[in-house]
Order: sequence, then structure tokens, then C-alpha cells
Amino acid sequence: MLEAASPTRRFGVATVTPGLVATIDDAAAMLRLGSLYTGVRLTAGDPALLMASPEMLLEALARAVSICIQQDRAEAVVIGGGPLGDAAIALARMFEVPIIAPIPAAVRQLLALIKAAG
Repeated sequence: MLEAASPTRRFGVATVTPGLVATIDDAAAMLRLGSLYTGVRLTAGDPALLMASPEMLLEALARAVSICIQQDRAEAVVIGGGPLGDAAIALARMFEVPIIAPIPAAVRQLLALIKAAG
């Protein structure tokens, strides 16, 4: 979320997991990103079926990302959930706005902190 919001960019989250919405909302609030956070968009369909089909997953996430961008006016989109990393990489090639894969973004944040503590 920090990467998506940097420096003052509006961002949303796209995910397949309805159970993550409250946690994602809480994280945006805890990080004090509420003014930049546009909310979560969920994929349509059964999450288990989507996760079983990379093609269906990518298509469903692409629709959710499009809604984040077009309806919510997000300028970056985080793909919510570590197991969605491959899809996030593929989606990054499909959209002009940054699509953030959470695990690589967390590693970049950690490395920056280590370097700063140096």
C-alpha cells in the first residue's frame, strides 16, 4: 500500500477473497492512507474456482482492476494476496497504471528500510 500510494497517488486493491476486505481496509487506516485509498474491488465468481484456473483468475482480476481505475479513479492498484503474485505480474503488462504485487513490494520496502538504517 505504501508503494501504491507513493508519493500521493490514489490507489485501490483488487482481490478474490471477500474475507480480506476488512483487513485491507484496516491496513489502509493504520497506515494513514485513507485519503488516497479508493477501496477494495472483488472479483466476480467463486474464489476457489478462480484460483484453480489461472486464465479465469487473470480475467476476473483484470475486470476488478479496471473497475478500480475507471470507476474509483485509482492511479495504482494493489493485487491483494500473496498467492496472486503471478497474476499481478501479468496484469502489470495489461494496464498503464502501476499494478503492485504485494510480496515484491514488501521486499522493496524492507530493503529500503535496511539501507536507510545502514
